[in-house]
This record gives sequence, structure tokens and C-alpha cells, in this order.
Amino acid sequence: MRNFILYSSEDCCLCDQAMVVLAECKQDLYFDVKKVDIYRDKSLLVKYKFSIPVVKDASSSSELAWPFTAIKFKQWLAELESVNGP
Repeated sequence: MRNFILYSSEDCCLCDQAMVVLAECKQDLYFDVKKVDIYRDKSLLVKYKFSIPVVKDASSSSELAWPFTAIKFKQWLAELESVNGP
């Protein structure tokens, strides 16, 4: 199973939209998402403050920044799997 991190923050409407897209993708694909609040880690806050939501592949560190659709997420996942395997 592939694992992803969703960098986000509380009261972030774009982050909520990203979770909806990911939930839609989970209907067809098998993966796990861990939501991480960037305000709980200073280094994450510095890196992602102006770019959340961002989905990061836990195994390859590849990132997909917002905005993305379910189609774009699935294409990104297919690219990851072609390079790194499932």
C-alpha cells in the first residue's frame, strides 16, 4: 500500500478540498493518507506556509501541489508507480 502525507493546516478550505479529492480517489485506489498540520513543526511551516495543501509520497518524497483534481492525482500516482513501483 502506498502512503501519502497531506501537508495542511486547520481552517484551510483548500486543504479540505484536497481531502475530498483524495477521498474520491480512494474509492478506486488503495492508499493511505496522513494529514500533517504544518503549524506543529517550524521547518514544515517555513517550507509549506504559502503552498498548502501539498501531497507528498512517503516513499519517494515526490510532491503534488494544489490545485489538483482526481484525474491529476491518479496520473501522478501512475507516474510514481512507473518509476518506483507500487
